[in-house]
Amino acid sequence: MTVHASLVSGPIGPDAIDLPGEPARLRSASQELRELARQVEQVGQQLQQVNPPEGARGRTATAMSRGARNTAQVLEADAQQLGELADALDGAADSLADGQGGLDALRQRWRTARESFRGALQGGKHGTQDPGELMRRIDANASEQHETQFQRQAGLTFLGGGGGGGPQAEAMLVDAGGEIQQAVAEYRREVRGIVDEFAGLMQKAKTSDNDLDARLPRRAGTAFAQQLGDTDGEDPDHANVSAPGTVQSIGAEMQDAAQTLARAADRLEDIRLAIRAGRMLPEDERMGSNDGFHRDWTDHFDSLREGLNATRRAGDAAAERLRQIDLDSAADIRQALRNR
Repeated sequence: MTVHASLVSGPIGPDAIDLPGEPARLRSASQELRELARQVEQVGQQLQQVNPPEGARGRTATAMSRGARNTAQVLEADAQQLGELADALDGAADSLADGQGGLDALRQRWRTARESFRGALQGGKHGTQDPGELMRRIDANASEQHETQFQRQAGLTFLGGGGGGGPQAEAMLVDAGGEIQQAVAEYRREVRGIVDEFAGLMQKAKTSDNDLDARLPRRAGTAFAQQLGDTDGEDPDHANVSAPGTVQSIGAEMQDAAQTLARAADRLEDIRLAIRAGRMLPEDERMGSNDGFHRDWTDHFDSLREGLNATRRAGDAAAERLRQIDLDSAADIRQALRNR
């Protein structure tokens, strides 16, 4: 009987199989994301309420309130997108935890199979032969078809197999009785089943991770909801001029919203690190992954804050002009009265 084995793998075995990643870190990142989404949603609700009072809806105040409400719509979409990412994190955490939870049973099955195999070989004609090398060769052969998957999905490489005594381990089977050959066949079948189940657990976890990965941008310029034009909302009351106090009040609300967005953006780095540490990825990829999430969301929040702050500054300048016009007009009237 010939044992078909590959010496490029090994030693794979019950103590070597693993699913990297930390479900608890993924759930922590999910919780942080949901809190971030709530914070973003609250800013949007705050901006949605920005509206000049009746009798003060001049063009300046109306334009500013429209800008605030348009930004609110963007933030509403952002909160939904962050919530969907949190859902994907929970799904990845559940799949990874299920896979890791199933490893203990596979490890115990493998140890039991090894003990049975060792007992069968040592109790037979060649009982003085150490079956360890033969087991390692069978183990390596069983895992060979999954090597690419293991390396790609989890970075697991089983090296260092082979060693001395390989041909002798095979030669001992030539004169082995039917019981020994049956033990070899049963052990090979059991190990292949275990390795296949291990590969299946890894694939299920990777499928959920792929859904998560699709929501983590790796290229600059990820599409976010864009701020709308200034055509939405009610028309200004053309009979009124924006009061400087109203304009500055709207600007103050926009500044407060911008500051809250800055605090929200401060959460991004911790979330990125938690996602990176928790995902089922090869170490080299885990260390370099998820940068796009931090980069794009930081840029997006910065862009929204810059828009809000620029609108506030323009409003402050407009309020000063309105006050100056009011002062100049009053002076002109007083001068006209003196010249009667």
